[in-house]
Amino acid sequence: MTGAVPSLSILEPLKLRSGGEHVADRLVTAIALGEFVPGQRLPSERELASTLGVSRTLTSTPPHGKGSAGASIGGSIVVDVSKLGNSGMLEMMNGKIKSAD
Repeated sequence: MTGAVPSLSILEPLKLRSGGEHVADRLVTAIALGEFVPGQRLPSERELASTLGVSRTLTSTPPHGKGSAGASIGGSIVVDVSKLGNSGMLEMMNGKIKSAD
């Protein structure tokens, strides 16, 4: 019996994520759920690493090297990006804004 080979979408290439991406996703979820609010400082690198059960390396740099050199996730201040506008967003993404009040 010969027929068309079924599509095996389950065998598509894997999209692997870094540990830093997992950490960032957890923080985004915590912010979305209101655990951290605009103006509040995130826990330190050490506290985040301990809480999430990961090495401090994963909390000390943004995923994919995004952000300014020497940027750190731990201790960052949560910003309500809806209040920044387009130019403010670009400045923040380029590391020119440390916090928005």
